[in-house]
Amino acid sequence: MFDFIFKKDYTKIIRISVGFVLALWVAEIFGLMYSASAGLIALLSIQTTKKETVKTAVQRFAAMTVTFALVFVIFKLMGFSVLSFGVFVLIFSGLCVIFNAEIALPMNTVLASHFWIEQRLDASFYINELLIFLIGAGFGIILNLFLTSKVSNIRKTQNEVEGELKRIFNGLSNSLLNRDNSLLPDKALHELKQTVKSAQNEIRSYADNTFTQDLTYFIKYIDMRRSQIKILYRILNSIKKLNISDDIKLHTEIVAEYFKEISKHLHECNNAETLLKQTDGIMKAFRNSELPKTRGEFENRAVLFQIMSDTEYFLLIKNRFANDLTIEQSYCYWNSGERKSIN
Repeated sequence: MFDFIFKKDYTKIIRISVGFVLALWVAEIFGLMYSASAGLIALLSIQTTKKETVKTAVQRFAAMTVTFALVFVIFKLMGFSVLSFGVFVLIFSGLCVIFNAEIALPMNTVLASHFWIEQRLDASFYINELLIFLIGAGFGIILNLFLTSKVSNIRKTQNEVEGELKRIFNGLSNSLLNRDNSLLPDKALHELKQTVKSAQNEIRSYADNTFTQDLTYFIKYIDMRRSQIKILYRILNSIKKLNISDDIKLHTEIVAEYFKEISKHLHECNNAETLLKQTDGIMKAFRNSELPKTRGEFENRAVLFQIMSDTEYFLLIKNRFANDLTIEQSYCYWNSGERKSIN
């Protein structure tokens, strides 16, 4: 019921609190007027990711220079009246909307209000406001730049995906050997789908929190596993259609044992070539076997052949992923410059 509470980003709450206090404290040390505004700017500058924080800070800095120029022109010409401040808000908000920089409107309006309240346009007060902005935005950027988001978390999720795949193929095998659809890994397949979805979100989040690391490998890996999951659903549904009888027992056992073989050798660092050769051999054997004698046997054999065809496609997806890796990616993630042909 309260799962949504635990899914919130509580590290952001800590960054906001720490950023506010540090910015306010430093502004106080420098003896700046309206030092609390530095804390508010830090609070508003901290976004979910590093890239968002930097982008927001750049937008607000550009908007600040416009604010300073408008403040000087409008208050010089019209004085420090309610009307003049209204004119500033009208022009500045219009520019923010035109240039899609609405995010800078509240912060810079606050800075403009300082000029209006103090009725000053001298250089020292401009410096005061500039320092308030730089301190606040600076702490927002610094706290997010030190946000911890590690590749090791993604690698851990990858290991979970590999483990769940092994369990699924074992479940498919056990279901065929025992002629029991209740042993089919429906729940495990659903959990795998959710794990891969979570991994995809994690990779996207990390991509927005790094400026140097290329995450192409992880993105392609997750796309590959998502494609394979669709095939697994097809295989699972095909098995449900089987009416396993003695006349296809041998063929069923061959497929079941083959699924166990796949579960043994499933691993991130392989190109599936050996398994593909085994798949081809099994399908040739099926084609060369004695023709079915009954309609039921024919339909069951057709379903088994479809299962093997889908399994072949499942392995081909992995094979293409492996062959598309660059030498650098192989060295970095597979600890080898060669395409491994373990299985």
